[in-house]
Amino acid sequence: MEIVFDLLGAIICAAPFVLLCLACLKVNLNAADRGKQFLMPVLALLYCTFLLIFMTEIGDGLLWIIKKLSGVLPFLTDINWNAYLIYVFNMAAVLLFLLVKKILLGVLDRVWSSSRELMESTAGIFYEYEEDVDKWLLKSDYAQVQFYSKGFYYTALAVSTIVFVLSQKFTDSAFFHATFYPVFGVLVLGEIVNLLSGITKSDFVEDILGEDEESFKISNYGLLREVLRDLFGDRVLYDNTSDSGLEVSSTFETLDEMRTSSDQTLRNMGEYFNLLKENGEKIDPNYVKSCVNLIKGNSTLFSNPFYRDLTNYLMFPMFKQLMQYRKCLVVMGRDSATEDVKSWLEEGIVEAIHTDSLWKVDILTELPTEADIAIMKFCDLYNLEIQKNNTEFLSKVGFVFIVEPSRLLATGQMGLSLLVNRFDESREKVVYCACDRNCDGLVDALSHVLRTNITEVLATLHGGATTSVM
Repeated sequence: MEIVFDLLGAIICAAPFVLLCLACLKVNLNAADRGKQFLMPVLALLYCTFLLIFMTEIGDGLLWIIKKLSGVLPFLTDINWNAYLIYVFNMAAVLLFLLVKKILLGVLDRVWSSSRELMESTAGIFYEYEEDVDKWLLKSDYAQVQFYSKGFYYTALAVSTIVFVLSQKFTDSAFFHATFYPVFGVLVLGEIVNLLSGITKSDFVEDILGEDEESFKISNYGLLREVLRDLFGDRVLYDNTSDSGLEVSSTFETLDEMRTSSDQTLRNMGEYFNLLKENGEKIDPNYVKSCVNLIKGNSTLFSNPFYRDLTNYLMFPMFKQLMQYRKCLVVMGRDSATEDVKSWLEEGIVEAIHTDSLWKVDILTELPTEADIAIMKFCDLYNLEIQKNNTEFLSKVGFVFIVEPSRLLATGQMGLSLLVNRFDESREKVVYCACDRNCDGLVDALSHVLRTNITEVLATLHGGATTSVM
């Protein structure tokens, strides 16, 4: 049992050395610039040679430092440092090399970047210049060598550490008669592995540029907006993520136009959205424009199935209809979301006007409703008793919001058509709005069933956004 505890103690003492070696493997130039590290294996060898020559002096220096530290940290005097000096030596050697390497990498990067001839005469053994990407990339012949060299390094590090630990616990064994210093071999081998850890042209195109058909790494820089927004606060003039970088309209430009409009309704909307933005809400200028279209009576389809994303943009058109003593109807494409939609509408009303007593939200049943905003469940589309008993409500409907219409068009077209016949459009046409994922033919099918032209389609693919602007 004593041997086991001794071995565990030795492993713990060797752990900092192993961790520093792994850290040294991570400190490099970018993979696309790795050829500039051609001299690092040579410099690592020179460094190890220096350590070997002055090993005794360095050991004495470490003991002197520990002695000085013992004056500040008394508990250090209780440790037999002659027994642990070899651990300290190996750890300190790697730590010092790590600091020196950081400095050398900066120098090598600057010197090797200034001369293509220098790169050709040194790194040209393993790397070749690619004109189209202006990079020195690893030759494809060495792609497999890179993989095997890493495996060889990790194996060598593990074996050398094990031998190192055993040599300290079995000093009387003839096999461990000579003192073992793993640092000398591991540092040089690690730099050889780092030199061969560049990137080939095919990987550069797929992984870095993302232009290959089989590209597998997607960088979502949209997440960076949150960090920058926290950093700059109210100094951010505009931020947005779009699936196309060709058309990006500023939220402030949109709101400024609305606030200076001759139309009182647009001015009110501009003030409303500007207030939301000043309170930290994310306002999408495209959604704002769709909200304007709904106010003007243009039926609109949002290619976004998440209705909670549309709260600020749907409440205003709904409120306009409600203040004109008309009703709003929500038609469900799936019944499982009915209660959530009801809660969402009630929360939206309270959030906008700070009271829940002005308008009532309810689910249509066979009893006549007194609601201002009613929800028709998908399973009740063919329940003519509900439509008949709520004739008065349906005749006053001025705004219809359909949640995920693609789910109901397959079997519910006739029921939806019967429902539409109950609306009274003699005074003013009903405004339709729908939210759903992108579906082929959805616009034409909805236009046919609702007997209206859905001219405004906001086909935003936020899930596949590739362009972020701040």
